[in-house]
Amino acid sequence: MKHDALNLLACPHCGADLQAVATEVAENEILSGQLRCMSGCGGYPIEQGVPRLLPELASRTQSVGECQEQARRSFGAQWEMYEYGNTTWGITVDDRIRVALHELRWTESDLAGKVIVDAGCGNGVLSKALADRGATVVALDLSESVFRAEKYCRSPGLHFVQGNLFFPPLKANVFAAIYSCGVFHHTPDTRRSFDALVPALKQDDVVRYFVWLYSKRSWLFNVTVEPLMRLTRRTPSWLLVPACQVLSPLVEASSRLLTVLGLVQYAPRNLRDRAVQLHDLLSPPFVWYHSFEEARHWAVQQGFRSVMRTPYHVSGDDLNGLDKVLHKYRTVCRPGFGMLCRDREAGR
Repeated sequence: MKHDALNLLACPHCGADLQAVATEVAENEILSGQLRCMSGCGGYPIEQGVPRLLPELASRTQSVGECQEQARRSFGAQWEMYEYGNTTWGITVDDRIRVALHELRWTESDLAGKVIVDAGCGNGVLSKALADRGATVVALDLSESVFRAEKYCRSPGLHFVQGNLFFPPLKANVFAAIYSCGVFHHTPDTRRSFDALVPALKQDDVVRYFVWLYSKRSWLFNVTVEPLMRLTRRTPSWLLVPACQVLSPLVEASSRLLTVLGLVQYAPRNLRDRAVQLHDLLSPPFVWYHSFEEARHWAVQQGFRSVMRTPYHVSGDDLNGLDKVLHKYRTVCRPGFGMLCRDREAGR
């Protein structure tokens, strides 16, 4: 953990400042120790260079429940399969950062000096890409994926943190942007996750809050795939992970055939990436679906004056090939929508 992370992090219970007590330090970073709440809520461990700011780890907390523990285990197992250097959902790092900048309506030069939360960072690859381009990033995730990410995604302005979106361990009025892609709908309450992060944003009209959520599904999906998902969500990781690895060649071959026949559009993936995608489909204990109008209402209630649905296409001349990148990105995503919230009322 870098010492300047203390300028960004807070007690997930009360929002108070944290004090670091190190037991192992290397190259001016804390590898192990504790973060203590200055208001007395308790202490949170630092392990393998990652602060674990989960509310249940402090001495005065209640358990967050077995369902959230199941989600933590699910995504931990999923990203344990990921091979660093591989694509994520079939998308390269360079293309992924181009999509994220399009979603935030920023250029690459806009990242310099920005302080950003990557809420639900997963493998941490996008977090590193943002930090490598000049941003300071708090990469937050509930699962143990943050420990592998800390090892493989080092960057001077990047801080990996294990935390719960319902109790975000973030200082208020600090961050220029919150970015969360495909995460909130895998928590027990999508809106609660959305609302809980808002206080971390600065009180100005240039902040950005981007979320990507699953949209409401068709009746055909509900009567075919959804029953299977309800079954596999209860399957332990030690069984589901190898099952996804075994099934990935069949799923990939079928996807390519259906694409050739013109029935669907899927970007080709290698088998490890396909196995990760299968696990993401079949494992999460929570999967909620929303409409843009529903999510827009949440944003308006939080005081955002500008709420737009993200267009995944480029109008007019596309000199740098972004439209092709966006089209490929949409083919690897399940049906959903992006929403960018800006211009928040002062004092909210």
